[in-house]
Amino acid sequence: MSSVGFALQKAIYSALDAALSVSVYDDVPEGAAYPYVTLSGEEVADASALNSERTRRVVYLTVWSAYAGQREVKNIIGDIRAALHNRRLALDVGRLAMLYVAGESVTPDPDGRSYMGRVTLQAMVTHGA
Repeated sequence: MSSVGFALQKAIYSALDAALSVSVYDDVPEGAAYPYVTLSGEEVADASALNSERTRRVVYLTVWSAYAGQREVKNIIGDIRAALHNRRLALDVGRLAMLYVAGESVTPDPDGRSYMGRVTLQAMVTHGA
């Protein structure tokens, strides 16, 4: 992951950690208590313009819940949207030109007893100062 990618991950993590009442993980510790949110992945595409290097980044977050039903997952997704949608987060490297929630989904977990949610973020990051 590039330094810009790590800077974006840190900014998203910090914003979620401050806004959510549940834990946020990049690497889930063994025995972590539900519910929690994971930083689940990132896709990167070049979006450079004539005079600037930019990347379009798609970041995936997953909400994990042992609650029997969708309510808890949907509430956490709402809190994620409030914390990140159209926010200008400060990055250690580069500049965040835009960040928004591009998609949300809630599905039963394969265990048949709980639910998981997915939040898809879109970001445009300009590299450099």
